[in-house]
Amino acid sequence: MQLEEHDLARLKSQVSRGEVILFTGAGFSLGAKDHSGRPIPSVGDLKKEIWDLLYPGEAFDQFSSIGDLYGAAMHQKKHELTNLIRSRLTVRPEDLPEYYLPLFNFPWSRCYTLNIDDLESAVGRRFECNVHRSQSPREMRRIIFPVFRRLKVSKSSTSTELYRMRRKH
Repeated sequence: MQLEEHDLARLKSQVSRGEVILFTGAGFSLGAKDHSGRPIPSVGDLKKEIWDLLYPGEAFDQFSSIGDLYGAAMHQKKHELTNLIRSRLTVRPEDLPEYYLPLFNFPWSRCYTLNIDDLESAVGRRFECNVHRSQSPREMRRIIFPVFRRLKVSKSSTSTELYRMRRKH
């Protein structure tokens, strides 16, 4: 994609005024891996893993919502679910590709994401740069998990609940 000269000038002006926002979602963590070396799961992959936790050996129902599966697992296998979520959504910094550094070093006005992994923390550890969320990890757990329980993803979904990250400049 090539930007027209007037679009590039406008973008430069917005960046200089601190008006550019980063919004990430599905696919942004594709280059990241968990501490076992597995790729960070997509929503579909995570649904399957929670299904297998709840119903080992049973055929996966692809139409089950992530919210319903999460809620059932919270009631039936809370400890195992906590371990699964923690192990699958904690990013191993050592394996992160270099292309994440300029994305997180850019002077964004605000950052928003649909993702619930800890990619920005891993980027900060890997590249020793100052990447922050506006809340501490403990506060984020109190926010994320209830949001995750209510999360409904369907073919007609155009958005899901967001949590905000703020980067200090």
